[in-house]
Amino acid sequence: MKKKKRVDYKNYIVIIVALIVLIVIFGIYKLMNSNKNPILDKSKEIVYLYYSNEDFNHYVPAANIKNVSNNINTSINEFVNPYLDKEYVSINYHYNISGNMLALLITITDYSREGTPNYIFKSFIVNLKELKVLDNDQILHLFNISTDKVVELLDNQFREYYKEEKNKGIISKDISYEMYLKSHEIYDFNNQITFDIVDSGLEIYLDFNELADIETEYYFKEIGHVFYYG
Repeated sequence: MKKKKRVDYKNYIVIIVALIVLIVIFGIYKLMNSNKNPILDKSKEIVYLYYSNEDFNHYVPAANIKNVSNNINTSINEFVNPYLDKEYVSINYHYNISGNMLALLITITDYSREGTPNYIFKSFIVNLKELKVLDNDQILHLFNISTDKVVELLDNQFREYYKEEKNKGIISKDISYEMYLKSHEIYDFNNQITFDIVDSGLEIYLDFNELADIETEYYFKEIGHVFYYG
């Protein structure tokens, strides 16, 4: 009578465990690779020109980033759509990457009214490692600064402008600081702030009008829209 061959289950177990380990390693490798390359469509840049009208100076971007493109591009469209049929409004953008952070800033410049143009800003700061858009609090956390501190910095800066223009007689001594801000269409620093990150430094853009109308006296003073921190 022939003896039955004894099945060595240990070898099967070793093979199965090895296969499981390989599958796990492959999964981790694939996940790490996907994080290293956040681009959704490899045929396009991470931010690309989506729409342009050279006659109107309209250049509208689109994001090409996994997980966040739809939300960003929807917000961009909502931001620019009211201005796309306007001849005296320009739309431009720039973007840069600092470490794991991508910063996209869109600027709308409205020349349709008398005097100097109005500037409106919108930005998107994206953590490319985590593939998510940061809100203002998360952006400021990167620089260890609070919203209150930013507002304080801007308020101090405009108080200096206000004092300087009063001393030079550009505005009447009867004009209050609050009236001065209102004349530049500054109503709430916190709600008129847009952030950008350039070379790992924080840039603060503020929507305001450089041309003030106080007691029918018009004057123009180039004081810029960008404030730096860091």
